[in-house]
Amino acid sequence: MLKSKIARGIYGDEAVMRQKWGAAGTLDPAECIAKERRRNRQNFMIALAGLLVSLALAVTPLFPFFAQPEADMTRNAYGGATKRIDTEVTAEYGGESVKKRVSVGVLPAEANAAEIRRRIDDLKQRLPALILGRNEKLSDVRYDLDLIGHDAESGADIVWSSDNEKAVTPDGTVNHIEGRKGDRVGLSAMIRLGEASERIELNLFVGDPPGDYAYAGDIGETIDSVVDEVSNGSAGNEAVLPAGTAGGVKLDWAAPSNRTILFAPVVFLIFGFIVYRRRYAGIDREIAAARESVERDFPDFLDKLLLLLNAGIVITSAISKIADDYRERRESVGERYFYEELCRMEDRIRSSRVSLMSEFSELAKRSGRREVMRFSAILADNIDKGSALGEKLSQESDMLWDMRKKSAEKAGRIAETKLTFPMVLQLVVIILITVAPAVIEMK
Repeated sequence: MLKSKIARGIYGDEAVMRQKWGAAGTLDPAECIAKERRRNRQNFMIALAGLLVSLALAVTPLFPFFAQPEADMTRNAYGGATKRIDTEVTAEYGGESVKKRVSVGVLPAEANAAEIRRRIDDLKQRLPALILGRNEKLSDVRYDLDLIGHDAESGADIVWSSDNEKAVTPDGTVNHIEGRKGDRVGLSAMIRLGEASERIELNLFVGDPPGDYAYAGDIGETIDSVVDEVSNGSAGNEAVLPAGTAGGVKLDWAAPSNRTILFAPVVFLIFGFIVYRRRYAGIDREIAAARESVERDFPDFLDKLLLLLNAGIVITSAISKIADDYRERRESVGERYFYEELCRMEDRIRSSRVSLMSEFSELAKRSGRREVMRFSAILADNIDKGSALGEKLSQESDMLWDMRKKSAEKAGRIAETKLTFPMVLQLVVIILITVAPAVIEMK
């Protein structure tokens, strides 16, 4: 019982549909109702399926099991292509957190012995610049150094040591309390790549301490540094996404989230609501089309009827002639509501001998058109009083053609009004295109 009530509420009440289809004058309302309910059911199934799928996609990234990057981090052989892994990293430091979407590169495996020697020599030249971090030069160290433990470009591992760990620790942290301005600190870097190793000595001097740190900016730079390190590294058979840095920044790697998917459930909810609100829209369109068909075709019907009556044919035979002519031309002109009703009316008159006046009266009630009601009244007046039918129908035809012309003029004005919005929108786009270069240049 409850299921039936829910179905009637969602897919449309059969009683309401039957009443509406009856108003539209359809011959078989049961078939039309079944078709409309099937269409509503399909629309609701689409909305429900879309809602469930979008909710699943929106909720999945919240679970840690799905939040890990599912990617093959195994390196290609030496000389192979570099892999690109899209991931999302969350970094926390100093009570602040930064989430960033990054693309990690996985270089192929390390090179042969001759290439290893060349890379170590190249690293020795680049190392002083690599460890600067936010500092401009080693003779004025104000910020923490970036004493990398692995060089991405060469694939070498580096072990640092300091002769004054109170001022500068082996991980590059600068202590401006223990290390005063001008203090010299000696750094020793042991470079190892494969079986080869070499030590390099660097001297630096502590500078003035910086002001308040903008930790969010430092965290972002740390993320970039880690991504560069992993992307350009080639040691080992697999690239590893680190859980943190030597400076104490925690890194949490996760699959990139797609925030736009959060809007999908809302879209499908709105779609389902629209389907529910418009569950009788098909019937209403049918009724509107039927009434428009009467308004469009009835003047033409009267002209044909007048022509046949003036030729001396009685009214019932004239209507039969018009119906038969439509049946012959149906495939070429297509189905027309008014003429379909006229054919069914003519069939009922032939089979059951019902009154022509009563048939047109029923059609007037179903279609809600005054012109059909007036025609029914003219027929009744001709039968009861014997007045001139042709003259009255001629006057009615002239009036209907005038009404049809006014209706066409009204439709033209409505169409012209509807075209105003696209024109205004096009004008706004043109203005934006014209003004945009000037605004960009001002910035």
